[in-house]
Parts: sequence; C-alpha cells; structure tokens
Amino acid sequence: MLRAPMTAHPKRCPRTGELLFFGYRVRPPYLTYYRAAPTGELLQAQVVPIPRAVMMHDFAITDHHAIFMDLPVVFDPRAAVGGVPWRWDDDHQARFGVIARGGGPVRWFDIEPCYVWHTMNACEGDGAITVTGCRVPTLWRAGPGDLGGGLPRLYQWRLEPATGRVVEQPLDDVAIEYPRVADADVGQRHRYGYVTSFALEPEPERSQIYRYDFTDRASRRTHRLPAGHTCSEAVFVPRPGAGEDNGYLIAFAHNHFRGTGYLLILDAADLTAPPVAEVHLPVRVPAGFHGTWLPDH
Repeated sequence: MLRAPMTAHPKRCPRTGELLFFGYRVRPPYLTYYRAAPTGELLQAQVVPIPRAVMMHDFAITDHHAIFMDLPVVFDPRAAVGGVPWRWDDDHQARFGVIARGGGPVRWFDIEPCYVWHTMNACEGDGAITVTGCRVPTLWRAGPGDLGGGLPRLYQWRLEPATGRVVEQPLDDVAIEYPRVADADVGQRHRYGYVTSFALEPEPERSQIYRYDFTDRASRRTHRLPAGHTCSEAVFVPRPGAGEDNGYLIAFAHNHFRGTGYLLILDAADLTAPPVAEVHLPVRVPAGFHGTWLPDH
C-alpha cells in the first residue's frame, strides 16, 4: 500500500502495463518517482532531488524515460496563512528533468519560464525526447486567481540529450486544456491529440473540442457544442480492432439553459459531423475536469 502523496495523473504504459506515477510534498523529500507492476506491486520508489517544494501537477513518460516539470510555482508557508500556499517565483528556474524509467540519475534541461498543468504526451525519436502540453507563460504572479499570464496554449518542447539543447515552439494560438491522446499512444509517437477549448465567448458560453493532426503541422478539426453547452475532457474510445483515430470521443456536457447533463459521443475522425449519439440525463452531472474509459472485458 502506498502511504504517500500520489499524482492525479499516473501514466499506464501500453507496452508493459506498468503504472508510472509520482508524489510531491511541501517537506522533504519534495518529489518521489514510483513504478508499479501491472499486478499493483510497487517495484520502485526513487527520490528525485529538487531544491524546494513546487506545485507539480502532471508529468510525462516515453518508452524509456519519465519527464518531470520543476516549474516556478513554489510553496510559500507565509502565503499559506491566506489559504493558498503557492505563488509564482521569477527566481526559480523552469526546467524539465529526465530519468530512466528503471531509475538512475536525473538529467535537467532548462526551459523558458512557464507553468504546465497538463501534458498531452511525450515520445522518443530522432535523437530527442519531445514533450507536448498546455503552457501558460506565468501563473499566479499577483497571487492566487491571477490569470494575467494568459490561458493555456498547445506547446512543444524538444529535448536533445546529446547536446543538452531544448527547442521550444507554440503549436497553436487558441486557448485550450485537458489534452489527451489515445491510451494506446501514451509514451509513443502519436499522430492525433484531443483537447477541449475554454468557453470564452460572451453569454451564452459554449465549448469546442479540437482534434490535432501532428503529421500535418498540428492542424486542427473542430466540433462546436451548441450555444450554452459546455463539456469536460474528451476521451478517445477505440473501435474494437480498429486503427489509429478510428473510434469515438466521449465527454460529459452541460446544458446551461435546462440545467441538465448528457454524455456526448462524437466520431473522432470527423469532428465536423453531428454527434453520433447523446445520452441525456434528467439531472446535471457536476462539472469536472477529467475522464477515462474502462472497456468491458
């Protein structure tokens, strides 16, 4: 049994079935990396040295590595008196740490200051580790609730172990979050990724779901929910025995006019088409962030 903090975003390796995760704390050890067998047996617990407590919400994996994000949202016990003990610190260097999945030393790569709530995926190839996620330039600089740094945009970091160099680039300029790939693509080179947009339009607000094609310069296709409808994270569900992108996107949606919820089911390969189905409920499903799919077998 794990008797320590655990991330809300563990990664299950589709190749080995292992569960990889971490826990962060406000007291030493600040960060611990874990690896568990498909049976649930804890195989590994390794302290990852970082100089202070930081808010580390997510991480990423590849076939051979785990990638941690040591970013400038730091723990401040003085701020804890006000109820939210985290603040932005310009003096804290933003960096990604790369460690072999089986354990060993950490290789750190300095990056431009930012915060990342969620990664979409990471993969290896061409002598580099590529991480894709949702980036904001700053978070809570003026205190909790301050979003003056902007809303998240899709972004990519290419880490080159041979040279120590990092190449960064924005992939799109729209505000998005809750990035996902198909579960079978976690840690692998992926073609497609899926995100939900923020409802930024004047009332009545609405959500949009995007599908990105990374073989086509991260081009996106869009499904717009009706005015007054918002949704949570879109989860990819493959058709049995089908190939990449051949499946469905499912998400819980909320009809603000009626105050009720429904399960939205889209054709992942054709987001411009009407929904495949909507499973309406007589009540509202409370707003949430994330989702998952558990096949019945």
